[in-house]
Amino acid sequence: MKAKSARITVFSAADIGAAPESVGLKGSTTQVVRVFSPEARAERCMLSGTVAEQVDQLIDKLDSYL
Repeated sequence: MKAKSARITVFSAADIGAAPESVGLKGSTTQVVRVFSPEARAERCMLSGTVAEQVDQLIDKLDSYL
């Protein structure tokens, strides 16, 4: 996969001419209060088989909602 070997350029505040207090955590106007995974709200199932078989299974599942 090309994305795994891609080089990512990292810029500092000085590299982009920004004041250090206006970037990163100090410059953020938001604050993360809590991180959580939402509770499951519906029945879940895993589809298996080839992509075509999975599509057929998904269509069968969704058919009941139409």
